[in-house]
Amino acid sequence: MAGLPEPLLSHRKALAPGPPRPLVSTGGVGENAACGDRIELWLAPEGERVRCGYAGRGCGAALALASFTAAALDGTARERLGTFDLRGEVERMGGLGRTQHHALELVLRALEQAREELERGYPLAR
Repeated sequence: MAGLPEPLLSHRKALAPGPPRPLVSTGGVGENAACGDRIELWLAPEGERVRCGYAGRGCGAALALASFTAAALDGTARERLGTFDLRGEVERMGGLGRTQHHALELVLRALEQAREELERGYPLAR
């Protein structure tokens, strides 16, 4: 069975509570009732950029992926949010083990919900 790729291992080893979720923010949740994993990603608009963080509980893979995603997106330009390809990033790192794919799906669901909420609640002026 394959373990986590090294870039994700470093996120798992450094797990620490993220910053508290700002009042002006959107969030998305990925949940797996079968295993009890629950990841929430939040996005907070700051002009044309976003802050990003996460909270949750779950296996090391789920928490490492949430931490990686929050770090990758924190401070990014809002217009680039839609181009972030977490699945592609994981593949470039070497992929996940067979039993870890559920973690990727949790984080992807949470991210998609948070992006949609951000667009609806805080649209960019065009």
